[in-house]
Amino acid sequence: MTNPFEDTDAEYVVLVNEEAQYSLWPVFAAVPDGWTVALPATTRQQALDFVEAQWTDMRPRSLALRMAQDARDAAGGADAPAALTLSHTELYVADLDRAVAEFSEGYGFAAFADAESRGPGGAARSVALRQGGIVLVLTQALDEVHPAASFVARHGDGVADIALVSPDVRAAFAEAVRRSAGVLAEPAERDGYVTAVLEGGFTDVRHTLVQRPLDTDGFGLPGFTERPDAAAPDGDLTVLDHVAVTVEAGRLAPATAYYERVFGYHGVYEELMVQGREAMDSRAVRSPAGDVTFTVLAPSADHDPGHIGDFLERHGGGGVHHLAFATGDIIGSVARLRASGVEFLPTPDRYYDAMSERIQLLRHTPEALRAARILADEDHDGQLYQIFTRSTHPRRTLFFEIIERAGADSFGGGNVRALYEAVQAEKAASLVGSAR
Repeated sequence: MTNPFEDTDAEYVVLVNEEAQYSLWPVFAAVPDGWTVALPATTRQQALDFVEAQWTDMRPRSLALRMAQDARDAAGGADAPAALTLSHTELYVADLDRAVAEFSEGYGFAAFADAESRGPGGAARSVALRQGGIVLVLTQALDEVHPAASFVARHGDGVADIALVSPDVRAAFAEAVRRSAGVLAEPAERDGYVTAVLEGGFTDVRHTLVQRPLDTDGFGLPGFTERPDAAAPDGDLTVLDHVAVTVEAGRLAPATAYYERVFGYHGVYEELMVQGREAMDSRAVRSPAGDVTFTVLAPSADHDPGHIGDFLERHGGGGVHHLAFATGDIIGSVARLRASGVEFLPTPDRYYDAMSERIQLLRHTPEALRAARILADEDHDGQLYQIFTRSTHPRRTLFFEIIERAGADSFGGGNVRALYEAVQAEKAASLVGSAR
């Protein structure tokens, strides 16, 4: 009898749990409690390739976090930042029900917990959603006192909090303050959770530090009540790959330096991208744990601000302009998202006409990428495939990215140039055609 986990002709899904551990699982078997589907039904080899690409650290998340804290303590504590990993991303929204519907019906997230807060800080209602290892919290103000009200009035719907988990919030808070972090709320304990709030390096973005009770799983959130009948996520997005941020000219260096100084982030990418009369500076910084990456953009003072300047004007200052969700199969993910009503930005045919001269694909075919309008780029470490959604935001600011990595550690800078050249070629051809 063939082992159901070793049948090369069978289909498998990939599961992930709150400790960021992955498992190959036969499609005919029920998904066990505590696990969610990270990659839907596919071949055994594709499932194994996905696990190899995603599961780069075999340690359970809690153990890796504890070992990082122990290493910090052994190094003398004061000379190293506190160990922090990603908890969740909170968005302030004007219409909670509409936002929940967009993420659940469009992107396949599942709502799993609810919260309602009332007090001196105002009243608000929140819903938590998850898919793979991604946790989003959507919050709507119920009065003008809650900070979500002023945030939405200034920016519209947007990312307000990138929350981080610590095994010891009080120690992490003290170390961050020692490193000159701005303080928004001192450590406080409620229902077994310890939280504190620090300023972020970007306009109106903060970082809530969360210490969970020992008996709480990896998705537990302070102040939330889990839904006993929560549906399973209906999608194959796996993790938050990166957070893309735009800041004003002159703010790029101070913003990234804040994360390096306070949280121990390190630079992973830096480039000045010049296209015609427009230019933007970019720099990416990553957390010591490797699970939080900020790609920060700023208009170049020596060039036209272009679309980066447009974002700053429409958004009312700097902030998060998109969240990038990772997938192990971008062709399948984009097809499912389109079928659910998600719209993506178009890509001119000339981009694909020139693709074979620019890149030799490791995954997918040129025909499949063209049909799905997916972009491809590469660096010294491998390739990536990405596509951006059409913004449904009234101000056309916040949008999302779907990205599949095949070893690449960059963020698609080559696509910026290739798209610019393709658009310019399209314009030139149009002018020639109209002149005839």
